[in-house]
Amino acid sequence: MVLVHVENGGKGSSSREKWGQSLSRVFAPGTAHAGEVEWVEKDVESLLGQPAVSREKEEKTELIDAAVYDRLRPISFPRKIELSATALLHYDTCPRRFYYEYLEKMPQVEPEPIGEGLYQISPAALGTYIHKVLELMENAPLQTALDMALEELEEPEKERKLFRQTGEVLVQRYCQSPLYQELLSFEKEREKQFQLPFYKKGRDQVSFTGRMDLLVHLSENTLAIVDYKTGHPPVDGEEKQGYRRQLLLYSLAAEAQYPDKKVVWAGLDFLQNNTRYLLENREGELEKLEQLLEHLLRLETESNFLVRTAACPYCPFAYFCPKK
Repeated sequence: MVLVHVENGGKGSSSREKWGQSLSRVFAPGTAHAGEVEWVEKDVESLLGQPAVSREKEEKTELIDAAVYDRLRPISFPRKIELSATALLHYDTCPRRFYYEYLEKMPQVEPEPIGEGLYQISPAALGTYIHKVLELMENAPLQTALDMALEELEEPEKERKLFRQTGEVLVQRYCQSPLYQELLSFEKEREKQFQLPFYKKGRDQVSFTGRMDLLVHLSENTLAIVDYKTGHPPVDGEEKQGYRRQLLLYSLAAEAQYPDKKVVWAGLDFLQNNTRYLLENREGELEKLEQLLEHLLRLETESNFLVRTAACPYCPFAYFCPKK
C-alpha cells in the first residue's frame, strides 16, 4: 500500500479524519497492525518529480445573482438501507459498530479468542454449527448430522473436536426436551428466507432480510416461529428488546409470505437451558421499531453514532474505531 501524503492547509480544510489518516492510524509503523501491510509513505513532490504547486491563487470568485441563489437547493439522494433481522442487536450493543458494519460495510477483523476450553471457540461459529446440525437432522440421525455439519467448518482439528463435543451435548439435550418434542408432528420449513420492505420516510426506505430457523404450520391458518440460540437467555431490558425486534420481524415476514395465515406465537429456544422466550405486545414493539428507524435515518456521520466501549474487546471493528 502506498499512501500519498498531501499537505492541505488551505480554505475548506477540515479537522475531520480523512481516509488516509485513518489508514495511517491503523496500519502505519508502530501501530498494532503494522505487520499486516507494506507501508510506504511519500509526498507529492517525490512522485511528480517537481514541486507541487497550489492552485489557490488561480481561483476566482464567481458572483451569483441573489434571486438565482435563493432558488438553489442542496441535492439529496434517497437512501435504501437493507438490514439483517439481527442488525439492530448490534446497534444496541454499540451504535458505532452498527455504523461500520451496516452503513459503511467495512471489512471485519475478528478479535483473538479469549480464555480456555469452550471459550476458545467462537460463539458465533458454534451457533452456526448447531443450526446446521438441527437442519440436517430433518433427514439424518444425530450422529450423522454432527459429522456432516463438522465437514463444513473451517476450523483447526483441535477446535473441531470441541465443536462436536459441545454440539452433541446441547443438541441431544434439546431434542429430548418438550420444546422440541411438541413440534415433531407438525409440518415445518427450515431456514426460511425472506426480504421484508418495512419502513419508508420520504424518499428513504429500510428493508430487512434474513432467515427463520423454523417456520411451523400449526393449522390451515396459523403459524409458529422458532429461532435457535446457543447463548444465554436474555438477562436485561436492552437484550430483551433486541430479541423482541427480531421475533417481530420474523412474524411480519412470515405473514407477508402467507397472507392467509397468522403467527400465533414466535419464540427463541435457548439450548443452554432449554427455555423459550416468547414475543409479547407485538403492536407496542412495532411502534417502537418504527420510532427507532426514524431516528436512525436522521443520523448521517460517524460521530453521530455513539461508542460503547464495554463491547470493544469482542468487536470486529476495534482495529479501526478511534473509540471516541
